[in-house]
Amino acid sequence: MSNEGLVKVKGGRIWYKISGKENDKPPLLLVHGGPGFPHNSLESLEILSKKRPLIFYDQLGCGKSDRPKNPRLWVVDRFIEEIETIRKSIRLQPFHLLGHSWGSLIAAEYATVKPKGLLSLVLSGPLLSVNKWVDDANKLKKKLSPTLQKAITKNENKGLVNTQDYKKAALEFYKRFYCRVYPFPKLVEETNKGANLEIYNTMWGPTEFTCTGNLRGYDVTDKLDKITVPVLLTCGRYDEAAPQTVRFFKSLFKNAEMVVFENSAHLPFIEEQKKYIKILNNFLVENE
Repeated sequence: MSNEGLVKVKGGRIWYKISGKENDKPPLLLVHGGPGFPHNSLESLEILSKKRPLIFYDQLGCGKSDRPKNPRLWVVDRFIEEIETIRKSIRLQPFHLLGHSWGSLIAAEYATVKPKGLLSLVLSGPLLSVNKWVDDANKLKKKLSPTLQKAITKNENKGLVNTQDYKKAALEFYKRFYCRVYPFPKLVEETNKGANLEIYNTMWGPTEFTCTGNLRGYDVTDKLDKITVPVLLTCGRYDEAAPQTVRFFKSLFKNAEMVVFENSAHLPFIEEQKKYIKILNNFLVENE
């Protein structure tokens, strides 16, 4: 069963979908990555809706949600407010929360205020410190061939990110460190098609390797000890969210565990779907 709807938030309406029937299992609310990229890749987790309701949504400005043209809307606090608006609108309590990539940042920020009914927090491929993310991305870039590294550096220095040699180098980076299933699966392609690059450029910038937008320097790590619910951190062995960095994040929580998926990059819920779902389901069951 699937129910869809629209919820009014500051700046417009956001689309949501509830998959699965209401039962005695607390729902899981999923916060997708980006910023500016929709929820589609997370639909690989939809099989879990046989056990509990799953709530997907597209953040304002992308996917099936409204696309206002006001750049002042693209700030962290407004995206955090969206989570609480969704929770209240569909009366979620109790519930679990999962954030992926950029979604981990706003999910973690949200969890620090101890929202009503939150049972656990899952952070997948987490972005919790922009500076650490940029450092890791540049370390991974050095694993590319000298030719590809030169193409990235040369074009970025000129402010060019649409040249063929830059796109070729960026694609190789993503094939290694974003999704190691290639050609990219349908859900990944749908995520890319539903993107709003104006949001990405406003908040992050034109390239993966430097943050020039309003997220520059953003860091939530000094607040992580305020999160009291159990936390599961996951990443791939080849993830942009590097295992050593995620391990550091784990040390900052009061109650956290960590799993590294050995054959994955940034999308283990696609790259190692069965294993990811099993681990996720076990964690949720243990914490309700």
